[in-house]
Amino acid sequence: MLQLFACRGAPRDLGFDQGESCRAGVQALASELGLSVRGLGARLRGATAAPQRSELSRHVTRYFPHLSERMAGLAAGARVPRDAVLAAIERAGQPDDPSAGAGGAGFAPSSDGVPTVALGAAGTWVLRTCDADGGYRSLTVTRPAFVGCHGGVNEKGLAGVGWSLAPPRAEERCRAPGLLLLDQCLERFDGVEQALDWCERRLGGGRVRLFFAGADGTRGAVELDGHERRRLDPAECSADPKAPRASLDAAAHALVVTDARGVEQRVTLETPAHSR
Repeated sequence: MLQLFACRGAPRDLGFDQGESCRAGVQALASELGLSVRGLGARLRGATAAPQRSELSRHVTRYFPHLSERMAGLAAGARVPRDAVLAAIERAGQPDDPSAGAGGAGFAPSSDGVPTVALGAAGTWVLRTCDADGGYRSLTVTRPAFVGCHGGVNEKGLAGVGWSLAPPRAEERCRAPGLLLLDQCLERFDGVEQALDWCERRLGGGRVRLFFAGADGTRGAVELDGHERRRLDPAECSADPKAPRASLDAAAHALVVTDARGVEQRVTLETPAHSR
């Protein structure tokens, strides 16, 4: 059973709720990176990003200001340096992220095109309900320290999954991975065409594929590759992720996690979740 927690409020509040709820997982990442999590002084000393992530920090702040606020809240709630949260974004932009599954794809080629996140055999995943001020409520699957998501569905029945095929290149205008667009689409839009159109117009680095499904049966996909954008035939993105996986039911606003034994965990926007 994956941990389910709730986030509510302004961007910084959303991040703080996630940091508090996922503190153990976020601190484990910080420790892996050699970052101190002991005491306020240590956290403040570690607040400046390491050189290899300073540019990423600037680009998230410039192109994804709401997510930058969520990063600050998450770091505060988890009691870790901001660098740990930046590292989670950096890892989400890598093609070998377990969310990509076999072949670097993120959803199953079932007859009805059900968007499915391949969770892989390793790593920690969590489920998050998000009630952002001024946005649609959403249910997403993500990592403890990642402010974005790898898949989710909102209260209007828009479901989406995303996966990275290549990290941002040094010459790109935006070094923040395009996967960050997915969570913002779920917060803002109620239809597939709106989400696709917005993704085509927004900056996001690396080579990323985003697939959307609506409760009305509409399907669509787009690939971001540096400055280039192109619509895809949804069948072009198909794969066959095995368990464990998280499948999204747009019509029911639900997410079904299937573990390696075939045991299912069904979660909806109304499932009680932990919150501070």
